[in-house]
Amino acid sequence: MVGVDYCVPLNNFDPIFVAAVALMFSVIALFFMLGRVLSRSKWEAIARNEFRNVLISVLLGVALVGLASVSCILSTVAIKDVVKSPFTDQFRHSEQYMNILINGIGAPTIKSFWILSYSLSAFTATGRIGKVKVGGGAAIMAKIIDRVISPLYAILIASLTIQLLVLQFSQVYAFTMILPIGMILRTLEPTREGGSFLIALAFGLYVVFPFTYVANYEVSKMVWKNLNLDQTKETLNVAQLVYESVKEIGGRLFYLVNTLSLLMPQATILPMISMTLSIGFVRVFADYINKIR
Repeated sequence: MVGVDYCVPLNNFDPIFVAAVALMFSVIALFFMLGRVLSRSKWEAIARNEFRNVLISVLLGVALVGLASVSCILSTVAIKDVVKSPFTDQFRHSEQYMNILINGIGAPTIKSFWILSYSLSAFTATGRIGKVKVGGGAAIMAKIIDRVISPLYAILIASLTIQLLVLQFSQVYAFTMILPIGMILRTLEPTREGGSFLIALAFGLYVVFPFTYVANYEVSKMVWKNLNLDQTKETLNVAQLVYESVKEIGGRLFYLVNTLSLLMPQATILPMISMTLSIGFVRVFADYINKIR
């Protein structure tokens, strides 16, 4: 996908989009032909009735492609004072955010958890530091990491990975597949409502949905203002781990839990907000498109 400009939804008008337009006019032409050949003019009447909707679908498709391009370009100017890091387009910005969460925070933190668990499991049940018995407590902490924190991490990363895949799907297929299918379905009366929904869905996935992640990224950066992301990428070195007190063990564990908790908002609450906003927009826009005759 390198080198593709996602501010231009259809570079040189994607062949699927062109094929959808050609197919719609071919169907209308077939109806006209049947109306001329057969004694009854039923097919010709259908063709005349649907020809207007074919034109509307084509105009909607072209208009939404243009509107998506314009909105992306204008956003670069409009939000440059809000977005602190360089903004290219909504998809690259969103993917940068998700990669920070997955690869910059999540993966290094869980590796440090596993290293900590390994080192703690090396303590025997009778191990002592000074007068404090730590072996039993260390074993319990190791089990907590293995049985509680690791499954929690798997859930958080699964959620973030699914969100990243949805963003990538929207980036690639919203206007190259979903929009053309919606245009075709909208031309016929039985499938017109479904076609309107797919057209609205394409625009929502390409514009509204990724921009909610741009907003999430900016909110997260406000929360992370005192966070050193370079430090979160570092993992513990098992050869250098020396525990001089139980407090030090607890401190390391607390730091890693606190770092892992940075994934929770985007893995739990924020995606629901993004989906709610996107679905609400798609429903309203689909109703509007469906009323256009």
